[in-house]
Amino acid sequence: MDSTYTMNIDRLNDDCLMNIFEFLPIADRFRAEMVCKRWHQICNLLWNSHRRFDINDEYLHLGRSKKFINYGLLKQILEKCAPHIVDVNLSKIPKKSQKILFDPVICKETVQFGTFDNISQELKRLLLKCSNIEELTLDSNMVRIDKAFLSRLLWRNRKLRFLRIEGYDLRGKGSFRIRYNNLETLIILACQVDVGFLDLQSLRESSKMKNLCLVGVFRGLTEVEQILPKNLVQLHLNISSYYIHIPSVIAETINLRELKILSIGHPALNDDVIGNLTQHCKNLMAIDLTGCDYVTDVGLRQLNSSLPNLICLNLNWDNRFTDAGLRNVNKKLRVLVAVENQFTDGCIERVLQEAQFLEKLDLGKCINVTEKIVRSAINIMLARAANNNSTPMEIGLYRNGLRVAEIENPCPLLKFSTRNYLGVDYSYFIDL
Repeated sequence: MDSTYTMNIDRLNDDCLMNIFEFLPIADRFRAEMVCKRWHQICNLLWNSHRRFDINDEYLHLGRSKKFINYGLLKQILEKCAPHIVDVNLSKIPKKSQKILFDPVICKETVQFGTFDNISQELKRLLLKCSNIEELTLDSNMVRIDKAFLSRLLWRNRKLRFLRIEGYDLRGKGSFRIRYNNLETLIILACQVDVGFLDLQSLRESSKMKNLCLVGVFRGLTEVEQILPKNLVQLHLNISSYYIHIPSVIAETINLRELKILSIGHPALNDDVIGNLTQHCKNLMAIDLTGCDYVTDVGLRQLNSSLPNLICLNLNWDNRFTDAGLRNVNKKLRVLVAVENQFTDGCIERVLQEAQFLEKLDLGKCINVTEKIVRSAINIMLARAANNNSTPMEIGLYRNGLRVAEIENPCPLLKFSTRNYLGVDYSYFIDL
């Protein structure tokens, strides 16, 4: 090669330059389009194919030293790409800290509002130009999101597949209703909502609705069983209303033959109802018994023996289940959350031996669990590894008073967590 040869970026064709510019941080892409007319044209082609709008540091490369988001830059992005955007993130909450009981199916196209108190009216005006949003999450930390703005945003985005609304008062005047044309997931958390907003008949008749989560206060909701679409895959209900008849909801739940994930935190869910569920809903994979005060060891044994696909049991904060409830644990079990229950070392050791693919075990505040279970878990995991079972496992021992750090753990597949409770990601079970 000639040593006098010099490479010039102008020798690259448009396709090569476009590939290079795709890797530039957003702020640098704006600078690049001001270099010359050719680069300006190439960058404009990139904006037409831009689908993501995200304000986290990695996306905008603002760096840790800057405390504030550059709203001018956000406006520029929206002005150029609003018609093409399907993925918008206006929240800096790390995904790991978003611990809610019901975790919906993770989708690619996301819109999140939240954690910022100074988002301008100009930004909201530009967001209304987005008409191809497929997933929308509204957080109450967003300034002045009212029913009127929400109705306009939803009206423009008919392709919406995922809708999550958290912490809003959506009562008051206005006849706007949710449209269920393509909606697959609806999550309403800690909201006060007029029943007309839900449009119960359309919700029930929706053939595409798979995931439903209603946690909050609903005015005018007198016959809850009318809101359950027949093709639901996961259902989470915790509704506050003076007119709710929860037993009728549970009776309707039995007819949901495709149901895989169920959480109804209400005393009406008892051993008899559990028996009916195990007979009709054979596809159940995950069930949450938090708040079901009248489910006893009898119901727990029914779940383990009658549901062949059960892989997740959430027994959070119940303090009533004993070793008798886990006498015959489902061998397919992968997640067991038993915070503040009365299980002993012998019961837990039997669970570890029988459930060979257990990945997560939360024993926080289980006062009958001792350091013996730590040593037993290490030995069982070493035996698994010797039998070519490489399934990792995490055991939560938060506030148990155990000196886990002093016990040597030679098994790389086993992890002990003592700083917090372990969460449950229900989307994991849908993917299975």
